[in-house]
Amino acid sequence: MTRNTRFATAAALLLGSVSAFAQSATEAPRIDPSTPPESSPVLVDRIVAIVDEEPILQSDLQAEVETYRFEAQTFGRAMQESPDQIRAKMLDRLVEARLLIAQAKVDGVLLEPDMLEEAVAEDIQGLLDRYGSLNELERDLANYGMDMEDLRSRQRELNRLRFYTSRMMERYIRPRIEIREGDLRDYFEQNASVLPAQADTVGFLSVLVAPRPSEERRSALEAKLEQVQAELDAGADFAALARKYSQGPMAASGGELPAFGRGELFDPRLEEQAWGLEVGSVTQPIFTDRGVHLLKIEARDEQVHLRQIMFTVQLEDADRDAAQAVGEQLAEQARSGQSLAELARSRATDSPAALSAQEMPLIPLDQLSPEIAAALQDLRVGEAAGPLPGEAGWFVFQMRERREGRQLGYDDLVDQIRGIVTQQKMESELERFIGGLRDRFYIEIKA
Repeated sequence: MTRNTRFATAAALLLGSVSAFAQSATEAPRIDPSTPPESSPVLVDRIVAIVDEEPILQSDLQAEVETYRFEAQTFGRAMQESPDQIRAKMLDRLVEARLLIAQAKVDGVLLEPDMLEEAVAEDIQGLLDRYGSLNELERDLANYGMDMEDLRSRQRELNRLRFYTSRMMERYIRPRIEIREGDLRDYFEQNASVLPAQADTVGFLSVLVAPRPSEERRSALEAKLEQVQAELDAGADFAALARKYSQGPMAASGGELPAFGRGELFDPRLEEQAWGLEVGSVTQPIFTDRGVHLLKIEARDEQVHLRQIMFTVQLEDADRDAAQAVGEQLAEQARSGQSLAELARSRATDSPAALSAQEMPLIPLDQLSPEIAAALQDLRVGEAAGPLPGEAGWFVFQMRERREGRQLGYDDLVDQIRGIVTQQKMESELERFIGGLRDRFYIEIKA
């Protein structure tokens, strides 16, 4: 096993990346239900290894393999290893984690049951926040032969390993790490040619050209909205109406959504209403690429607590084709020198698509999505690009301002370099430490 792999084993447990699919985040790729796992989990409780006095079961190993694949596909990480290589990698991970547990037991380190269950509950809630509904989470778990009880069991084991790994890292590894100024300078000089440069910073106008449903389907949707609004005006309970009408996630629980921090809602129009209206108020209908939303602001502090009534909008190929055609017209006119902002305003009322313009402040190119960054890479001020396809429709861009990037110096990068050098030293120290544990504790690999 390489030094990098060894460090990843302990550091992943310490930092939580072994259970990375429990993190909330930015929107990440979901598992494709049409892509079955290479093999369904067969949990047969036979011992595959013994470390000190603690066995590693076939079910432990198989669950580790399935979790590894689940995480990789959820976060879009390519898996180039063969099934046998993944199995060997996961077995070595389990062996090393249990070596750390064995040392923790010798040191008298104990994990309180209440602390463990609290950590598991936080992980499960993080998953629910990420997926938006229990049904969505259970669907993806089922694709890997898992259910919620399997997930709780895996999170319990992962948190147990993470706890003991963290304690051993803090006790035996970190105190031995010393970072000198010379170490940082040496790294900078040896790697100056490959260290990152500051990207160009751009400010631009973005126009989203979103497909609209046909007039008939819009009329049906407006009738639904009018019915809901009439019942709200008559004093009906928002949660009861969500259970009755909503087609969105969490409808069965009265439309109650997970709490969101600033910037975490998927659409700026939702963001503006959620943080701008008074607590207790209900928004006007908000149209997004996912449907039409009515939000009720239940509470707001560092996070906003919302209920939602949502109607999905069914689009047809003709709707999408019409929107694409509008995007192509806007892009062509903007490339001829016309103002994209003026074009969007003039087409807002007579367009067969919904036009939404947004002025983007100065932002480094490398902080944009790869697709948008590529579209803007060579644009000069006033030039236009697009239409670029996206989930919500087609995007057209026009450059408003551009500032050239620069090569970063030592002072700019010293914090990043310190992190890299620290990791390298921890890898080396952890390799030495785990090598000592292998000599100290009994290990038997049975299969």
